[in-house]
Amino acid sequence: IDLDTDYVVVSTAIEDTVPEYAFAQTHGIKTIHRSDLLAEICAQNRTIAVAGTSGKSTTTAMIYSILQQCGMSPSLITGAGLVSLQEQGKIGNAAVGTSDILVIETDESDGTIVKYRPEIGLILNIDRDHKPIEELMPLFQTFAEHTQKTLIVNLDNPRSAKFSRGEGNDFSCNIKCTNFAENFTQNKEGITFNSNGTQFKISSIGRHNMENALAAISVARLFGISDNDSALALANYSGIYRRNRIIGSHNGITIME
Repeated sequence: IDLDTDYVVVSTAIEDTVPEYAFAQTHGIKTIHRSDLLAEICAQNRTIAVAGTSGKSTTTAMIYSILQQCGMSPSLITGAGLVSLQEQGKIGNAAVGTSDILVIETDESDGTIVKYRPEIGLILNIDRDHKPIEELMPLFQTFAEHTQKTLIVNLDNPRSAKFSRGEGNDFSCNIKCTNFAENFTQNKEGITFNSNGTQFKISSIGRHNMENALAAISVARLFGISDNDSALALANYSGIYRRNRIIGSHNGITIME
């Protein structure tokens, strides 16, 4: 960093003792919060914003992977590295596409979720984690209100279900609806489930990943992507670095990282 720097971008996790941040403050270089910069970027694109207490990184990665493999060339800004991008020599948590579609992960832990006005908003779940429920609900309420076109919520989570607009875009693994999944199975190679007559197979474990995948499929359907194409894309989904990713098996034992 030098005096010719236009501005320094910082996140909530950056303390003022970090050398670059301290230099900027001492020398009058403008600083901008990461969320404010991301909000500006979102405003210039058709943004899909993924929110929720858990599953955000995985669902964001799945949405990006489906859109990317289906030729829609989206951009990506998220919090965890996609293995598919890391294998290309990239950091993995960001990518630049050629379309105006942008997939982002939002953060409720520091309250910055309220700064975005996406075209499509997705609420996976709302549970106590970084903040008490009574503080979280107003944040998600604002996020829902700021979603410009389509809001998709998980009907199986009582708190996220409260924000349903009743427009037929929500998803569930328990309640029959347009975006419904059933017949969950799991083995050492991953999980399978069915939705709208199509079988999906993913090299990840846990029923929660069926919910994450169904959320991603629900977004893909909005873009006219067939379930068969989504199933093929998710079958090739290689996961997020060090997030319970299945990397092989030996003598009947599944190896994960």
